[in-house]
Amino acid sequence: MKQKVVTIGEVLMRLTVPDYKRLFQTVNFDVTFGGSEANVGVSLAHFGLDSTHITALPDHNLGERVERFLKLNGVSDEGIVRK
Repeated sequence: MKQKVVTIGEVLMRLTVPDYKRLFQTVNFDVTFGGSEANVGVSLAHFGLDSTHITALPDHNLGERVERFLKLNGVSDEGIVRK
């Protein structure tokens, strides 16, 4: 039987300045998603567990991007509410 895990919490968006520049030296940012609970869910999905993340996401492009990130990393979108 495959083990299952459910994580609950917000997903955070991290904006990182590329190429070790300072904030005032760029207008571009690298975007990554994470947060403690989301990171655990993604990591456990990579280890082969059935992983579901419960959270609320905005009902626009940014929310869609976060949902796509989770799905691409093997996390079920079954627990996602769009507002």
